Parts: sequence; C-alpha cells; structure tokens
Amino acid sequence: MKVPFLCAITTYGSDKMQWKNSSKEITSELESWLYDKKIISYAMFDSTFAEEYEYYQKNTYEGKIRDLIKVVFLDHILIGYMVLNYYTYDSIYEVGINPIIINPKYQNQGYGKQVLDSCVHEIEEIVDGRVDQIFATIDKSNLASIHLFESVGFYKKKEEGNFYSYYFDCKKKQ
Repeated sequence: MKVPFLCAITTYGSDKMQWKNSSKEITSELESWLYDKKIISYAMFDSTFAEEYEYYQKNTYEGKIRDLIKVVFLDHILIGYMVLNYYTYDSIYEVGINPIIINPKYQNQGYGKQVLDSCVHEIEEIVDGRVDQIFATIDKSNLASIHLFESVGFYKKKEEGNFYSYYFDCKKKQ
C-alpha cells in the first residue's frame, strides 16, 4: 500500500507556533536560507529545498514509512523546517528527524530549542499517530545540533563513523 505524501495545510500548537505541511509556495521562501553554509553542509547536503520537496512528491514509500515535510511559523514568520520519517519498527512507533533547520536570521536565539521542544511535545498531533520514540542522526562536528538535541532531552545512543544517533523516549516526556 502506498502512503501518499501529505501537503494539505494543517496547523498544530499554540496561537504563536504553528506547524504546517510544506508546499511548493513555501519552498521558494525556504530557498533564501541556502546562503548559510551550515545549512548546506549539515542539513541539505548540497541540494535545494525545491529538489527535496520534488523528491518527496515523486517518491512515496511502500509499507509503513510516511514522510512529512513540516514548516513552523512563529507569529506568522517562517522560523523552521523539518522532515519527519514516521514508521513502525519491531512494534515501536518511531519518528526520524532529518533534517531540522532554523531560519538563519533566527539561529542562536533559542528558536531551535522552541521548535524542537514543540515537536517533542506535539509529535503525535504533528504526525497524526502514536509515537514511542524520536531519533536524529547528527554529524559529530555539528556541535550546535548536538547541544540543541541534548538540551531538549535527547540522549546519545549510538556512534557510527562520523555520526551520533540521538533518541528521545516519548513515554517519558510528561
């Protein structure tokens, strides 16, 4: 069974922070973020937001994986971007974050922590399903992301090559 890529606008969270599915129109605004070399090297791996959007539009997955491209607005300002991979593995409902990107104009001001904290606490609404754990793979040299994930309660579980795997147990988030 194919699971379609979702692109209808849906809003979650408080009046201030809104989670929405990305759209082609939003992608053009995201492209302006690509002047930031950290975004290109750590998150987009030399591709554009438009290319990523098109990829997910054309490559719906068979089985239990559902990919969601989410954008986060704070007071009507596009503040964040996140790709979520939602699936079941050994009866565990898991969401992978790959990547999380904060608008370069708002980096190092606490917005990344706000977005990630909101994601953790609203994840079941955001993906419209049960979630037992969230994970992210982070380049060892990406100290800002490592600090961000640890500050929200993710813990390092594995080390493979140049990457760490960080996990968050959703059953403990109360």
